[in-house]
Formats: sequence, C-alpha cells, structure tokens
Amino acid sequence: MSFASRPVFVINKVSPLETVTEEGLKNADGETSDRHVLEVERDLPAERAKSELDVLQSLTTTVSPKPKPRRSSVSETIGAAFTRENLFHAAEKDFVKKIYRSEKALKEEQQRQQHIKSFVIHPFSNFRWYWDLWMILLMAITLVILPINIAFFSEQISLQWSITNCITDSFFMADIVLNFFTGIIHHQNEENASKWEQYSWSFFKAICHMLSIGFGQHPPQNLTEMWCATLSMMLGATFYALFIGHMSTLLLSIDASGRIYNEKISQVKEYMRYRKIPASTQKRVLRYYEHRYQRKYFDEDTILREQSAPLRKEIVQHHLRSLVKKAEFLSKGSPGFVIDIIEKLHFEVYLAGDVIIKAGTRGNAMYFIEHGTVKICINERVVGTLQDGDHFGEISLLIDERRVASVVAASTCDLYRLAKEDFQDVLDENPEMHAIMAKVAKERLSKIGTTSKKDEEMETVLDRNSSHKVTFASPRK
Repeated sequence: MSFASRPVFVINKVSPLETVTEEGLKNADGETSDRHVLEVERDLPAERAKSELDVLQSLTTTVSPKPKPRRSSVSETIGAAFTRENLFHAAEKDFVKKIYRSEKALKEEQQRQQHIKSFVIHPFSNFRWYWDLWMILLMAITLVILPINIAFFSEQISLQWSITNCITDSFFMADIVLNFFTGIIHHQNEENASKWEQYSWSFFKAICHMLSIGFGQHPPQNLTEMWCATLSMMLGATFYALFIGHMSTLLLSIDASGRIYNEKISQVKEYMRYRKIPASTQKRVLRYYEHRYQRKYFDEDTILREQSAPLRKEIVQHHLRSLVKKAEFLSKGSPGFVIDIIEKLHFEVYLAGDVIIKAGTRGNAMYFIEHGTVKICINERVVGTLQDGDHFGEISLLIDERRVASVVAASTCDLYRLAKEDFQDVLDENPEMHAIMAKVAKERLSKIGTTSKKDEEMETVLDRNSSHKVTFASPRK
C-alpha cells in the first residue's frame, strides 16, 4: 500500500522505546522524515481501532528517568581538589605555563605523568607548592623558638615542648621521604646524554654552589671547558683558603696576649653569670681586669720563674728599682738587700673605695704606690693622702703591732705588696739591716704621735738595742 491511497495518523514524536529505520521514515515523495507514522485502516472494527489508539498513546508517552541525587557544589569542589591529577600532577598555574611556554606542552606533561605507573610527585604540582610553603613556615618558627628555648628555658623542658619538638621533627622526616618521590626537571639536551656526562655536569653544578665562585662571563659549553672551569675554581678556592689561614695565623700571633685576654674575659663573664653575681659587682670585676691587664693578659710570675737568676734580677730591677729607692728606710740598705726586696714584691690593683688596710687589724705587709692616690684615715677622719712613689704599712714589718690607721683607695691604684714573711727572709739574709730597720721603726712611731705606754716601752727597747742586733717579732701566719 502506498501512503497516497490510505489515510494515516501522523505523530510528530518518535517513541523512545522503538527503533525506526530509514525506510519507515520516508514520505510519499521519497524524502526522509523524522516523524513516526502509524497507519490505521478504516474497515477495522471500532474496538480494534480504539485498542490501537491506546497502544499508540502508551508508546508516545515519554518515559522520564528518575533524577539522580546530585552532590552539593562544595562537596564537588572538595572532591575535585583532592584528586590525584589535581594534587600530584603539574598544576595549571601561570608560572607553570610560563615554564612550559604553552598550554599544549603543559597538557602533554600531564598526560605523560598519567602513563607513569609508579607514584611520582611533580615538582610543579599543587601538593608540592603548598607543602613547601608549610615547611618554610615550620622552619621559620623553629628557628625563632629553638634558640629562645635553649637560651632561657634549657633547664625547664616541659612536656608540651617535647611533644611539639617531636611533631616538628616528624614533619621534617616526612619531607625527607617525600623528596625521594618528587620528580626533577632536566633539560632537553641532557635527556640523551651518557652517564659520565650527566655526572660531570652534576659535579660542576655542585662545585659552583658549594664554593660560590663564578666561572666567568660565559658558561662552559662542553665537557672539556666544564672540567677546566671546575679545576680552576677548585684551585682558586684552595689558594683562597690557604691565604685566609696564613693571615689568621699571622694576626693571632701578632696579638696573642690580646686574644688570651679576650678568652679570659669570656671565661670570667661565664663564671659570673653561673654564680649569678650582681650587675654592679660584675662591672667592678670587668673594670679591675681592664685596668690591671690593659687588654694584654700574660702570666708574669710564670715568665719570671722560667728565667735564670741573673736574668730575673735584671728584669725586675729595670722596672722596680726606682720605686723601691724612694722608700727611705730601704734606700739605706745595700744593693743586694734592695734586689732581694724587689724580687719579693707582688703586683696588686685596688679600685676606688677599696679598703687596703683596716685600723685595728694586725699588719702583715707593706705597700708601694706605683700609680694612684690613697687616703689615710684615723677614726674615720682623713689625716693625709699618698700618691705615686709613696709607700705605707712598713711599721707592720718592723713591729708586731696592730694597725693604727686605715688606708682607702681614693682612685684606682697600682700597688706592689711586700709580705712580712718575705721581708723577714730578706733580713735573715742581710743581718746588718736589723739596726737600720729598728731606727726606722722608731721614727715612724714618733711621726704617728702615739703616746700609749706600750709605744713608749717599744721606743726604749729600740734605743737600748740600737747598737746591737735587733730581733724582730716573728711573723704571724
């Protein structure tokens, strides 16, 4: 039957449940139509036509599938962000595109990584970018907190600090492990290079970074130039190190005593901090060292002991003979006696306000003033002052008596101390000096003006024994 001789019902909707061929969709003109044609004969019974119409309606009813539950936009964003491609593959950032020069090259790099079977973190991936930022922040915090903890809280390590330290160390260990899974960027001209060439260029780069020495205006272009540049840098670094070493040795040898002084001061400061010495006392101690050694530290006693007797006497006389000569009672002695006295002197420094001699105490030494000023005080009243070249305390060497006056440093003083024991040893070696020392003691007592009965008895004894050998009181230990 043809479409022209038979009535038809045309439905402009193709049933989704029925496959329609091209022949069934051709109209009377032979053209293809997208309509589904359903033919119904007129001579069919009404019931049959009605049933076919029901079937037609059921076929033309569009079957709509059940809508699938869609995830929210936030969950979709989070899920897309934590995919392997987004985390560990090359990121589509502007600086990455600049490195690969085009988006096509970046896509090829991403596809190349997808075909790699082993797990590799791309150096330009999002994960590597944020991980490096986190490690930089963690290292900065550690560099600030760790010195503070060591300097101020080293003796009070708490549980919280230990836990924090373990956590940061765990991140650092994880960073080391992740570095083994992170890829590296290599140049195209090195892909086909041999192992020797790769090692040579890697060695050259390592030397450049380690020595921090440039290779000139133009970088080497081949292996020969590269090895020549490497040897040149290594030789230059060696000569530079030798030069610095020799210069350091020369400077240290020039100012050896100054270096020892600085080490001594550092040791003293550490000791005072350890003992929690007050700040005012620390300043006085440092001022004492600075004045005494003048930033040049050396052990004078050890140096003199190492010399022979003639050399030791010559060195000591050169510096102290003029000072001892100013002492009237010592200038009357023989040259041998003066030399023996000089060898027994010990250098001491007193700061302003220090009490050198206290009234009422037993005397055990006399003092020679090289530099400085001292005040003589009796009953807290200043009765006189002594300056450079003067001496005091000699009565304690001649008579076993208590001090009658106090001596206080008015300024920083350089003194030489002669102990009573050493003076007695010198007198034993020079017996002719006993009578001279007895007269000196009498004169000094008269100058002080003491009128006690004990002093008068002492003067009588000195007068009676002025022509005989005087036996002085033995020193008290």
